[in-house]
Amino acid sequence: MLTEIEKSYLAGILDGEGSIQISEDSKSKYRRNRPRVSFMIIFDNTNLELLRTLKKWLDDSRIHSKIGSYERSKKTKIRHRLSIWRLADSLEFLSLIQPYVIVKKPQLQLALEYLKSRVNKLNSPPRTKILNSRERQIVKELHKVNKKGRI
Repeated sequence: MLTEIEKSYLAGILDGEGSIQISEDSKSKYRRNRPRVSFMIIFDNTNLELLRTLKKWLDDSRIHSKIGSYERSKKTKIRHRLSIWRLADSLEFLSLIQPYVIVKKPQLQLALEYLKSRVNKLNSPPRTKILNSRERQIVKELHKVNKKGRI
């Protein structure tokens, strides 16, 4: 289990370096013309050792995550990405760090509502896995609060 210090550290990293994303790809259709929806918590950083430490903490708490690396251009450092993508793991993670999140509190609250709704449908028949009107509204609201710069 995560210690209180680890929870607060992870919340700080999420506030400063992380993001909570829900993407809906209507062009990539699967199963009966339903759009693909994916949820992800992402931590981007150039310090691979930091992300490996965070991954170890998550692994110790049985929260699945993965690390990938990519290079934006030859002039910048290689960026590394730690991501949590499983719905149940995302719900567990956000619930654990919720008391410590400051900057991304609106995104976290929307994500928790979305995840609680979706996790309940994981073992349901396919037709119940379609986003309901509230879930679609959460996706739009999360996109809005995640926008940077101009409103």
